[in-house]
Amino acid sequence: MIELPFLHNFFYTDIPSNKDELLNAIENGELDDNQEFEWSDNCSIQLERLKIKDNLKLFIPSINNYLKELKLGGDNINVQLHGLWRNTYHKHYFQEIHDHSPHHISGVFFLTDEQPGDSQFYFFNKQYSEIPHAWRRFRQEDSIVFGGRYWIRAQRGRIVLFPSYLMHGVTVHNSDHPRKTASFNFDFV
Repeated sequence: MIELPFLHNFFYTDIPSNKDELLNAIENGELDDNQEFEWSDNCSIQLERLKIKDNLKLFIPSINNYLKELKLGGDNINVQLHGLWRNTYHKHYFQEIHDHSPHHISGVFFLTDEQPGDSQFYFFNKQYSEIPHAWRRFRQEDSIVFGGRYWIRAQRGRIVLFPSYLMHGVTVHNSDHPRKTASFNFDFV
């Protein structure tokens, strides 16, 4: 039996029970006065920082489910929403491989369904370069061990939560139809 002793690259995905409320809050959310993004120099993306206001409570059911799946938490873990922004990908826009450290939990919430030619969200295995080429030639797309990227299909109302240290990116958008998401960070308090 194959076992993975040190699994530290993981994510959680779900369609939240309050999906419509989240969609409404993010799509119609009030813009924050601060629209500066100091990290946006290496990507091409339209960004809109949203006011946090009462949005934390909308994410709590998903955060609780995520921590429960990890067998962590309980009522003694509190989180603080640290950053919420909308992303719009027009033709040729992309997001380079990056992480969200030093935050603790990060996520993406899809506002549109994936269309042909759309950019795609993926996780990047930063240990991929350590796998010898002799092993890589046997790699299958669904392998749990040897993959360099793991693709997440966009679905309107789908949330993806992951540790902020997990490397991820978005490929070049090749469609005339804009692709929209929201991104956010949480910190344990």
